[in-house]
Amino acid sequence: MSVSQLTKDEVRDFAKEQRALIPDAEKETLARNLAYTLIDMPEFVSASSILAYAPVRDEISPAFALELRQRIIGEAITPIAYPRVTGAHEMEARIDRADALKSGAFGIPEPDAQALFVDPEQIDLVLVPGLGFDRSGFRVGYGKGYYDSYIARLNPHAITIGLTYEQTLLSSIPIEEHDRFVDFVATPRAIIRCDPAGVK
Repeated sequence: MSVSQLTKDEVRDFAKEQRALIPDAEKETLARNLAYTLIDMPEFVSASSILAYAPVRDEISPAFALELRQRIIGEAITPIAYPRVTGAHEMEARIDRADALKSGAFGIPEPDAQALFVDPEQIDLVLVPGLGFDRSGFRVGYGKGYYDSYIARLNPHAITIGLTYEQTLLSSIPIEEHDRFVDFVATPRAIIRCDPAGVK
């Protein structure tokens, strides 16, 4: 189905519907397939600091990819940070273990307020969740703007990778002035280098 004529709210609803149609039994398999897709990316393997996320509401999980990456790089430890909401449309990154995250804003697992803070300028790579992405790298989320605001504060060399299912890789997404694109979109089958046609 083409979504090119839909409003952003309609695209958001469409992406939710598509994600809900994926059987629960398949989601773990798809997340494992995503791990093998990501591990072929030099940018993912070589990153020295990563902002990840804890999946909610059927988001595709990055956990298998992070585990596989750690097995490949061996004893070297890469700091993995997770987002913590700090205010309206604002979030920060703090380093914590995935199993230590606790329910925070909107029920999303997040690190403790005392966990080690990481400045956005020090983040090499961000794994970005979303309801859906298009091939230009634009994202539809839940409309709060947290990732748009955070991406705008990253250093210019940081890599952003949107993670999504094939079913929520959309033909196009309506964009607004504040919207930020990701550099790559990763699905369980492919890595897409995004071309936003100069729009940032």
